[in-house]
Amino acid sequence: VILDDVSPVINVIDKVGIDRKIAERGSYLNGLEIGSHRGRSAALLLGNYENLILHMVDSWCEHDINSEYSKSGDSVAKLSQEEQEANYQEAIRATMPWARKRIVYRLTSERAAGRLGMMFDFVFVDGDHTYSGCNLDITLFWPKVHQGGVMIFHDYTHKRNESGKFGVKRA
Repeated sequence: VILDDVSPVINVIDKVGIDRKIAERGSYLNGLEIGSHRGRSAALLLGNYENLILHMVDSWCEHDINSEYSKSGDSVAKLSQEEQEANYQEAIRATMPWARKRIVYRLTSERAAGRLGMMFDFVFVDGDHTYSGCNLDITLFWPKVHQGGVMIFHDYTHKRNESGKFGVKRA
């Protein structure tokens, strides 16, 4: 499922009915967000699903200026370590009301994939928006999506791509 706005993530989860299926079996909804930035989408998800345990993955670190991600034009890729630290603190504040329902991993998606041995009911990909970065997240995390689960992509069809950079859209 491809989205260009965050709020429709909830519509996708509702439409697929994952949360209802999980509730019926008396379990919790296990979600993963790759690219938590300031925690706004995490707060939205946590606030809408009482039975959600959300794993938030983001490196919250300054990126190498020579990396493909930094050259993509994504404003997040150009943030200093100080700005990334402020975003991390904001993500923690934004999700504080649900602190018992969120697990924060301050790691790259590659490192997180190695540590996260569980399966997920949904994976929300909103990290490195380059084609190779998004492809890596798909490769790493698609095998971790439960049968009947969903992988959701943010900014996949961003206006500035086909080689105007930033978003992924290449098929």
